[in-house]
Amino acid sequence: MHCIVGYGSLLNKMSAERTVAFGKESRPVRVYGWRRIFNFVCGEDKEVKSMDKAVLNVVPDKAIFFNGVLFEVDDAGLERIKQRECDYDMAEVDVHCFHTNEKLGKATLFVGKRENIMYFVHPDSEYYRLCMTGAASFGEEFLKEWNETTFHASGKRVCEMVLK
Repeated sequence: MHCIVGYGSLLNKMSAERTVAFGKESRPVRVYGWRRIFNFVCGEDKEVKSMDKAVLNVVPDKAIFFNGVLFEVDDAGLERIKQRECDYDMAEVDVHCFHTNEKLGKATLFVGKRENIMYFVHPDSEYYRLCMTGAASFGEEFLKEWNETTFHASGKRVCEMVLK
């Protein structure tokens, strides 16, 4: 089995289950040393260079953390996620329990490929709502932290900005 950390659309059960079974064993976690940021344009959107089509990515940043969901997939599930996240590379990270901060072990995180990172883009509002709905499904405290640890490419917290 492979442990995966979802931090954007994979937080949303309906979105995740288009690719893999979300499973009853999913649990909220924290990942230290990484910043969640809307600075990534993938697929068709990178060709049109749309200014309001950014999706989430993570970048190394020792001063911060983000929350996400940890879930397991088998080999076939991992291959399906790799196809879904084809514009991302995989990185191994330490994960910590959201509630106790206890270190749980290692998991795979999907990190945007450098050629798709853009710093003058805005979040895709539909995608943002999808991710926020997924975060809310883990409870009010989780959603609050998700909002506090989700950044715009400009460096501002997305929750401090007005989205269309």
